[in-house]
Amino acid sequence: MKNPFELINIKLPYPLCIVEDRYGGAYSSARFLAFNMNPYSVQELPINASDIDCENFWNGKDKDYDINDYIIGKGETPEEAVWNLILLLQDK
Repeated sequence: MKNPFELINIKLPYPLCIVEDRYGGAYSSARFLAFNMNPYSVQELPINASDIDCENFWNGKDKDYDINDYIIGKGETPEEAVWNLILLLQDK
């Protein structure tokens, strides 16, 4: 099967990092997350931290990270997360 992004000639954001949410969307409200960031930068975010730290990040209560500083695509599949990221980046 062809890559669905190639079928309509959409360029993927670069850099691009797609991850499966550690908590299955309990805090982020999505199973997959797409970032216009390098993987090492995503790894530093508290998205895989403890329950409390992860919840604080997604609720905007983290003292070290402001959720509004990040554009994060969300979806139930990796493709949905990337599509969501593309749409969010267009609105930027």
